[in-house]
Amino acid sequence: MEIKKEKISWQELLIVYLEFKQLRKQTIYNYRRYIEAFTRFFNSDFTNINSINHKTVSNFRSHILEVRQCKHVTWNSYCRHFKALMGFGIEQSLVIQKKIHLIRC
Repeated sequence: MEIKKEKISWQELLIVYLEFKQLRKQTIYNYRRYIEAFTRFFNSDFTNINSINHKTVSNFRSHILEVRQCKHVTWNSYCRHFKALMGFGIEQSLVIQKKIHLIRC
């Protein structure tokens, strides 16, 4: 799959990641669920990974913890999965490297 670094979406990165890693079915389900929640929150305005910044992450965190009233452990799971995906994307030169703080609870 040929993907341009400046145009990769979360779904495209997840597909490449899942092809590369050998994960349990439940783990794959969790990755898909978290990515769906993230893209659903931002609608179609936020499909390009490289447009992520601290403000978008902060808005999503507020949504998860305050609006959806999820537990802190849920947010920490989101952080862990996003960090793994971003790290993989950077390693594979699919994502532009940038410093984003995923504030854990």
